[in-house]
Parts: sequence; C-alpha cells; structure tokens
Amino acid sequence: MRKQLSFIFLAELFGTFGLVFFAAGSAIVDVLSGGLLTLVGVAFCSGLAVMAMVYTFSEISGAHINPAVTFGFVLSKHIELKRAVVYFTGQISGAVLASQLLKSLFGLTAGVGGNMPSGSAIQSFGLEIVLTFTLMSVILATVVNRKQLGPLGGLIIGATVVLCVLVGGPISGGSMNPARSFGPSFAGWTWSSHWVYWVGPFVGAGLAGIGYMNL
Repeated sequence: MRKQLSFIFLAELFGTFGLVFFAAGSAIVDVLSGGLLTLVGVAFCSGLAVMAMVYTFSEISGAHINPAVTFGFVLSKHIELKRAVVYFTGQISGAVLASQLLKSLFGLTAGVGGNMPSGSAIQSFGLEIVLTFTLMSVILATVVNRKQLGPLGGLIIGATVVLCVLVGGPISGGSMNPARSFGPSFAGWTWSSHWVYWVGPFVGAGLAGIGYMNL
C-alpha cells in the first residue's frame, strides 16, 4: 500500500511538473517572442501538455495533475480523502519545481507564466467555475465510459483544455487548476487575486463531482 502511494505521489509530481512547465512556459515564450505563439498557441501547448501527461501517467495515478480534479473525484466517490492528500502533495510539489525551473531559465518574465485576472476578480472567479465544471464533467465522462472511449480519453481531455483556455485565456488565464496557478505565484511571489484560482476551480469541480455522482 505504501509503495503504491509512493508511485501515485511520483506520478502526480512528474505529471503536474510537465503540465506546468509547458503551460506556463508557453506563456513566457509568447511574451519573449513578441506574441509569436498567440493565444491559440498557448492554448494548444496547455492542451497537448495535459494530453501527454494523461497518456503517460494515467495507468499509475489516473493523471489528475490538478487538485480541483482530485477534489471532484473525492466528491464523486472515486477516491478516498486520505489518498487525495497524496495527490495534492504531489501536484503542488510538481508545480513548484516546474515554476522554479522556469524562473531560473527566464527570470520573472510574464510573472513566471502565472495567471492573473485581466478584469475584475469576480468575473474571473465566475469564469473559472464554469471552465473547471466543464473540464471536470468531461473527465468524469471519460472515466465512466472508459470501455467505449478507449484510447481517446486523453485526446478528449486535452481538447477540452484547449477549448477552455481559448475562451478563458484573455480573461482569467484559463487556469482551471490551483497547482498550475500556485507554482508561478510561489516562484514569483505574486499573490494578487490568487484566491480566484483556488476557490473557482474547487467550486466548479465540486459541482461537477456532486452532479455526476447523482446523475
């Protein structure tokens, strides 16, 4: 059991590291290149990073790579709270390590690729709820219909991330992931409206988890 939890911790650490490095890294490169990547490029980098991590680590931990997703799985009774603590620890650790590496490579460019509302915090808060609700619902659907969807699960989840970042990117950054926002904020020590990226995703994933459990 302890060995299994160790593997889960490492899978979530490396999976979240990969997600944050490429998602936040793409935001940094977009600034350094004078907008060469554009919003579309940043969205696809995030979606492809999620897809790659899902296919790499899903057989070990399920590749949550997101504290809000783990929370949604707890509420939908897919995993126990005790095990969720291991997921949370791995995810935050991976996000911090990736962000520290980005900081050492690029300094504080683009806030280490972090998220910050472009308008009001409440606007971004509402958007993060909707985006995370959508992502969590898709993830739960792929888990429930694993036999029918087969190897398409990672592609579907990655495509959903692209869609959500395209819509949410200009407003909230399209985080949907407290770890993805926490890592750059910790590395750059920038906490403006940071609560948005914890409360919004947790509310959205929680609503999806409860709703899917009842449906």
